[in-house]
Amino acid sequence: MSDKIIIKVKGLDEFYKLLQQSGKQAPQLAGQCLYPECEIIMTDSKDKYCPVLTGALRTTGRVGEPAVEGKSVTCELSYGGPAAPYALAVHEGYPAHTITVKNKKILAAPVATYKGKTPPSAYGSGQFPMLSKDGNFVLFGKTVHNPGYKGKKYLSMPINAALPGLPAKLLARLQKILFKQQSNSSGTEQTLESGGETGEATTE
Repeated sequence: MSDKIIIKVKGLDEFYKLLQQSGKQAPQLAGQCLYPECEIIMTDSKDKYCPVLTGALRTTGRVGEPAVEGKSVTCELSYGGPAAPYALAVHEGYPAHTITVKNKKILAAPVATYKGKTPPSAYGSGQFPMLSKDGNFVLFGKTVHNPGYKGKKYLSMPINAALPGLPAKLLARLQKILFKQQSNSSGTEQTLESGGETGEATTE
């Protein structure tokens, strides 16, 4: 997808406050918290939202490494590229339009993908839409009206679904990272309690 969707997350006051205590580590820690959450969103996008016909579009879903620019840390989720140049059109949709072929070619589509209201006529009937000689394609002639497509927000929808819980998840990840750092630096014995059972773990 060539166009970018910029999402601003609200409710990060506690996260920022704790992050500021990390000094120069702050951007790196922010990236460590953000990246896995973006991976979760991308997985959700592929599993529940991305339309699948050949599977090519879904395979192009990527999560970029966190990029630090000043005090800003961004993580890019994307689809498309050479393998699926239609990614943006599928996401945003397109208006109704007429398609006309040139150079004596004819418009056609695989039978499996044909969703027209008019059943294709037999090959040789001269009435379009018409089946190809081998029966594997539907022929439309040199001109066809495309009714348009409203689009399916397969990336923005899972992002928006994740936004309400994102601040708490980022904060929990940061707290876990900082706790681990403190435990590793202290070299002291920790006592863990859970469900009425007590165990001991030593960090070195």
